[in-house]
Amino acid sequence: MHDYGLSWIDNEKLYNVTKDTLVSSFKKQKEEFDPYNNKNVIDPVSAVFHMFVLGLDFEEWESYERLRQVGKTLQNAIGNWHQKVLGLAKNWEDKGTKGVYDLESKTKLTGFEPKPENPKIVIAEVKNKFNTIKGDTQHNYHEKLREQIGSRGKDATAYLIQIVPKNKERYNKPWVPPNSKENIYIRHIDGHSAYDLLFSHPGALKELYDALPNILSDIVSELDPKDFNISRSDIEKLSKLFASTY
Repeated sequence: MHDYGLSWIDNEKLYNVTKDTLVSSFKKQKEEFDPYNNKNVIDPVSAVFHMFVLGLDFEEWESYERLRQVGKTLQNAIGNWHQKVLGLAKNWEDKGTKGVYDLESKTKLTGFEPKPENPKIVIAEVKNKFNTIKGDTQHNYHEKLREQIGSRGKDATAYLIQIVPKNKERYNKPWVPPNSKENIYIRHIDGHSAYDLLFSHPGALKELYDALPNILSDIVSELDPKDFNISRSDIEKLSKLFASTY
């Protein structure tokens, strides 16, 4: 059994959902990279620009492009990881990647705006960054959430969880994208506040962040046994990075 000192979440389930998230990126990193025969079509014009702007020769560009593709796979997986982790909160359910929305409370809950004293069913869409949803798509998401809470009657509210906020701002307020009417039951919330709220544990996201190096070290050791240790200096820099975002 794994124990990362996080009292507010099942540590073993956390390990498993993190491992599930990491496996595809880890396999991608191990794949042989052939720029001439790659299932992700290479943009040759982009290659020229990157080589000249970054001062790379062709072999260096190959290494850069390989890491970029792995990074893109990993970045796409991180949003799903947050969804899975938040789905581990008590009385919450992860609806998977095929659902109309990402999370739903199993029962009516208090503590959620508006009128937090009133129990309500809560649904949520999870996005990794504040600008993941762009343009007209925002209105479509807003309409989708409006339809979902409308089908549940007056005791329902919907949240768009934006893990990484635009600024170091904590917010939980109505979400009104362009061409949409304000509905106080359709809200957006930053990641730090969302973790606090769903897990009923102030500072949950920071504690999770601090535990991540140990979790990932255990997973990497299992997938590819080798000596890998993150330095104390790196830990301090990562902590500073978190503080600069939240």
